Amino acid sequence: MTRYPYFVISLLGCLFLPTHQSLAALSSHLKQLQTDYALHMRQTPNTAFTAPQSGAHLINHQFVSIDISVKAQHQVAPLIEQLQQYGVSRINHYKKQISAIISINKLYLLEQFPEISWVSSNKALVHAVGSPGGLSFNAADPAMFTDVVRKRYNVDGKGISIGVLSDSYNCLQTAIDDVLSGDLPDDVKVVKEYPFCEDPISPGTDEGRAMMQLIHDIAPGAKLLFHTATVSATDFAAGIIALADHGADIIVDDVGYLTMPIFQEGPIAQAVNEVHGRGVAYFSSAGNDARLSYENDYYPGHNLISRDSAHDFGQAAGKNTDFFQQITIPPNQLNRITLQWDDPAEVSGGKGAETDLDFFILDSSKTRIVASSQDNNIGHNPVEFTGVFHNSNATTFYLYISHRAGPPPSKIKHIIFGSPAPWSEIGFDEIVELDFIIENDAPTLIFPNGEPVEEGKAVIIIDVDFDEIKGPVVREINNDSLPILVGLGGKPVVQWFDRTLEVGPGTAHPVYYVPVGFDFALGPNGVEIFRDRDGLIPTSINNYQTYSGTIFGHPNASGAIAVGAIPYDETPWFGKPITQSKIEYFSSAGGAQILFDNDGNRIDQPSIRYKPEIIAPDASDTTFFGVDTDNNLLPNFSGTSASAPHAAALAALLKQAFPQLSPDDISQAMTKGSIDLFDPAQIEEETPTNDACADNTNFDWATGCGLVQADLVFEFIEDNTEQLYMTLKTSNPQIKAGDIFDYQFKVLNLSNKTLSRPRIRALELPSYIKFVDIEGCLGIDSQEVSCRLSDISPGESRDMNIKVQTLSNPTGVWRFRADLLTDTQIDLSNTQVMLETKLLINSGDINFDGCVD
Repeated sequence: MTRYPYFVISLLGCLFLPTHQSLAALSSHLKQLQTDYALHMRQTPNTAFTAPQSGAHLINHQFVSIDISVKAQHQVAPLIEQLQQYGVSRINHYKKQISAIISINKLYLLEQFPEISWVSSNKALVHAVGSPGGLSFNAADPAMFTDVVRKRYNVDGKGISIGVLSDSYNCLQTAIDDVLSGDLPDDVKVVKEYPFCEDPISPGTDEGRAMMQLIHDIAPGAKLLFHTATVSATDFAAGIIALADHGADIIVDDVGYLTMPIFQEGPIAQAVNEVHGRGVAYFSSAGNDARLSYENDYYPGHNLISRDSAHDFGQAAGKNTDFFQQITIPPNQLNRITLQWDDPAEVSGGKGAETDLDFFILDSSKTRIVASSQDNNIGHNPVEFTGVFHNSNATTFYLYISHRAGPPPSKIKHIIFGSPAPWSEIGFDEIVELDFIIENDAPTLIFPNGEPVEEGKAVIIIDVDFDEIKGPVVREINNDSLPILVGLGGKPVVQWFDRTLEVGPGTAHPVYYVPVGFDFALGPNGVEIFRDRDGLIPTSINNYQTYSGTIFGHPNASGAIAVGAIPYDETPWFGKPITQSKIEYFSSAGGAQILFDNDGNRIDQPSIRYKPEIIAPDASDTTFFGVDTDNNLLPNFSGTSASAPHAAALAALLKQAFPQLSPDDISQAMTKGSIDLFDPAQIEEETPTNDACADNTNFDWATGCGLVQADLVFEFIEDNTEQLYMTLKTSNPQIKAGDIFDYQFKVLNLSNKTLSRPRIRALELPSYIKFVDIEGCLGIDSQEVSCRLSDISPGESRDMNIKVQTLSNPTGVWRFRADLLTDTQIDLSNTQVMLETKLLINSGDINFDGCVD
């Protein structure tokens, strides 16, 4: 057993004793927020209240955005009415989840509602790198070859609607400039804007508008819609449905909520799957968290002195008992951490967790708790979450996981949301190994050619097993802390605590050279050397690393296409051989498994999600958002926030050319139309074979099926498409009683035969539709309600519109079915289509008859 000084054991024993709190509606973070706010108002009422470590979404220093879990669906509507009476505002809901804005000093009121099971708050994380900052050129266009397919197939996204979910669209009030410069169309539909544009804590940055600029560059004919995603998780889920209701064919987002379930699909993921089932292709940014994750089987440990049950990191790794995992948290930077385990989540619709775990972040001496998360999880969500912010010189901290109640879990996983180390810019096999000469009983470092080392740094790797540090570490030598000495036999050594380490060629501790202007870190394969970035201190997990994936939540949904990022200038079009192309160092890896269904039942076989599906370029120019990294006086938009809209824009071109494609068809085309990339991290891990990738392409958890290429995507569809398709959509996805609107048909002939006398025929014509006009027909049969089209040659298409007026419809849902007939001998089994359209009620029209009652 690892031994600690007695005063440390006493401290841990006091703080980590299991407690059995009574069930309460508010999360521990919101309870602490109430306490901190009340204390602030008593002591410094004239200053602005902030709480950066809480992780809560604060608004205007006195309000908080919350998500409420309601016990039963039928309780949602009555509860909303009651909340409104208490002054709760901005209320939205999705299934049994309610989102709202409430004054911090009124949070306690929520504990009186028996129908409320849980209340929490979590600030959204957008997956951009850099901050908001001309006409811009989108370098991702040639990098993906979308410029080629626009010309070759005569497509620009026309007729396709793309919904964007991000923070805001026009909080900066400069959208008109983008319209005038041609960087945006003049008909962007804002379904819901971020409502707190000028909030001093969480203002809108218009990242959503920057995403739209990237889309418009590639698919300039597409219709663009926007809905904010950063109010709350519930509002995000409702926004996904709202965009689909407003006619979005494709939706893309760049937002993550860090308390969404890892091992189960939460409400946002369920909303993604819902619109996927309605025919909407959904793209999501994979995230910018690299592999800053630890995942392992839970190893129960019990310290007899502290009397606390906890996860034994050491035993779980096959080493000596150790309850502490060392992590690096840089100063003046908010890092957020989520811990989850394999229990069902209440927020997903299940029964909730059976186990209660807490976690603590301690300082380097392990005597002071810097941050913690101590929710009572039983019956709620298997999630603990906290933020860590400090301005000290310390960077070394320890993570401790305590088992408070319930049965021990089988699996645990934590993710740190910080700034990972950049890729090593010098390959491990290319790092220069230094030698020594001994002169006057003093060692001097020399290069292999015999030249003395006069600048730069010298580092060694040491495998240690101390109470404070365990595992390999990389340390600089030849300095005041670790000077090089002459040991026995006249050989160079360094003194590491009570150990004398021989260093240099042929020893267990070779010395590696770090050039001037570069910094170093320890990676999975040894020393990593990267360019010094203004004293960057990477966030890292320093021992018991598992280098696990960080894609979770709705990007890991079955209905989503998760998109990783690669700098545009790392692609073959810009001269980089694909065998050398590196994805962004921060691009999140996949591998998280789904263990529970939506009802909270453990599934027999874990569901493996092959994420990310694809990689797309980032770092393109915008007119206002990002940081200028290529010195052309325009900001570059980097992150998976930029790669996802590029992929969505490519999908719009594909959908226009081949309107029959389902979301799964689009996903398959993109994975089959990608070229292989290698994982620069070179993690040794088991990666299952993914048949969705192209032949001779190796799927891995970092790069998916590879870099998506538009020309290959289109070629795959051409080579594998069915012969004949008919599509049907409505000109207005939400119809008011009495409106006149169009049903729009397109017949696409991809066979090698001419379709003779093709005829579209309505099936089960609703009685609540009155025909007004038909366009695009050679002949009309009013008895059968059918339209005769002119012959369609191979590769051609025909369009036809039926203009109708709505009459009485008590169901509120319109269903329209049609099929295609032709004299040509060809398989028509796939040509029957059905459209469902929601009906909105005019003011005063209670019975849907188009009249005010």
